[in-house]
Amino acid sequence: MIKKFVVILFCFSCYLTYAIPALAEADRDTELKPETLEDDLNCTKDMKYTEEQKKRLDQIYHRIYKDYHDLIETYAWAGALTDEQKTVRHSMLKNYILTFAKRNYRWCSEWEEDEWEEEWYNIDHD
Repeated sequence: MIKKFVVILFCFSCYLTYAIPALAEADRDTELKPETLEDDLNCTKDMKYTEEQKKRLDQIYHRIYKDYHDLIETYAWAGALTDEQKTVRHSMLKNYILTFAKRNYRWCSEWEEDEWEEEWYNIDHD
């Protein structure tokens, strides 16, 4: 009986050793890739929000702003950011948060390494 249990346990551990990397491969293959997405999937719909929905979105973006503000301040307090870096990041954050209301709360993912750069630096001029 113990022999059977050990053999089954051994076979099961061999199966797991094989199955787990295979599952990880499968997950990697099903990730969303930028080249496979259609343009309309990169942004939320451009729609008319109710005042209540806008108010809720504003509250959420305000929380995001506060969290990032605290993050910047904590890095600066720890000495990880210079005063100039802190000032730039606060400016970038303000521009980024203002972008949402300015664009009718449209949330886009540009699938680029510098995805946030345009909004944070406000270099797209819209």
